[in-house]
Amino acid sequence: MEDVWPRRTEPPRDRRHLHRARLSRPGHRRGHRERGRQMKPFRPLLAESVDDLKALRWPLLISPKIDGIRAIGGTDGRLMSRSGKPFPNAALNALFNDAIYLPGIDGELVVGDPTAEDAFRRTESVVMAKDASIDGLVFHAFDLAPVFRYGETRKFNLLDDEGDYSERLECLHDCESALTEMGIPVKLVQQDLASSAEEALIIERAYLAAGYEGIMLRDPHGIYKEGRSSLREQILLKLKRFHEAEAEIIGFQERQRNDNAPTVDALGHTKRSSHKANMVGMNTLGALHVRDLKTGVEFDIGTGFDDKTRQRIWDNSDHFTGKVVKYRFFPTGSKDKPRFPTFLWFRDAIDMGE
Repeated sequence: MEDVWPRRTEPPRDRRHLHRARLSRPGHRRGHRERGRQMKPFRPLLAESVDDLKALRWPLLISPKIDGIRAIGGTDGRLMSRSGKPFPNAALNALFNDAIYLPGIDGELVVGDPTAEDAFRRTESVVMAKDASIDGLVFHAFDLAPVFRYGETRKFNLLDDEGDYSERLECLHDCESALTEMGIPVKLVQQDLASSAEEALIIERAYLAAGYEGIMLRDPHGIYKEGRSSLREQILLKLKRFHEAEAEIIGFQERQRNDNAPTVDALGHTKRSSHKANMVGMNTLGALHVRDLKTGVEFDIGTGFDDKTRQRIWDNSDHFTGKVVKYRFFPTGSKDKPRFPTFLWFRDAIDMGE
C-alpha cells in the first residue's frame, strides 16, 4: 500500500527546534500549573471500538493495529509505560536514555515481526524482564503527546493541547529522522487516507492479509485527548474482527487424558465417551478459571498455551493465582461468557490502564 499521508511536494521543514523549545517552556499555554499543586498522572490517548464504519465522518486516516507494548517518551528522554512507570529492562532504559527527540513520542514497542502471532507475548517477555536482550526491538511510533516528567507537579507540552494530528505527524517525521541518526530504532506507523467506509474496508483487507490483527482509524485534525476517545469524538477508533479483554486468574483445572474405549457411530466417525472414571489427570494445566475484570463473568480459558507454559503455571499455581491475563475472543454469539476465549499472555501491572 502506498503511504499517502502526509504527502510532501517540497523539502520538509525541520521542526526539531520547535520540539526542543516547547519542552523548555513550562508555562506554554495550558501546560502551566501552579507550583506545588498536585497534578493528575498523564493518561495516553486510547481508542474506542467501532463496528459500523458507515456511521463515521470521513475522511479518516487508517493504520495497522500493532499488538505490542505501549510506550511514551517522557521529558527526561526515557520511555515510560502507559501507567507512567519505567520499564524493568535495563538494556531498554540504557538505549532510550536522555534522547533529546524522544519526549512525547507515543507508540508500541515490538520485538521482531509485528504481524507474528506471538508478537505481544514475545515483546512483553523481553520488555518486562530486567536482563533480557532487546535485539530486534523497534519503537513503532504513531503520535506525539503532551508529555510529563513523572513524579513532578509541572506538566510540559510538546505541542498545543488543541494542535491537530496533521501538525503532530509532521513533527513526528522530523523526530524519527533525528532518532534514527542517533541509532535509536524508531519506525513511523504508516497512515493511509480513506474518504469512505468502502475505502477503509479495502485497506483493512490488505492489512489483515499482511497478518495484522485489525486497523486504527484517526481524525486527521483530532486533538491529543488524555484518556479514551468516544465514538462521537472519533479522535481515535479501532476496528477488530475479534476482541481482547483482561481477566483475573481464580482457579486451575488439570489437563485430562481420555482413556475411554473408542466407538464408531452410524456415520463411521470415531468417538470417545467422556465418562469420568476413565479420564486420567496429566499433572499439567488444562484450563485457567478466570473472572473478567470488566464484566465479572467467570469462565475457563483452555487454549493458547504451549506445553512449557502449561507446566510452569501448573507447578506454580500459588504464584499465578490473582495474576491478570490478556485473552482474545469472538464477540459474535457471545451472550454472557466470551466465545472461544484464547490465552494471549500475562498482563504486567505497569502496562495496564483503563
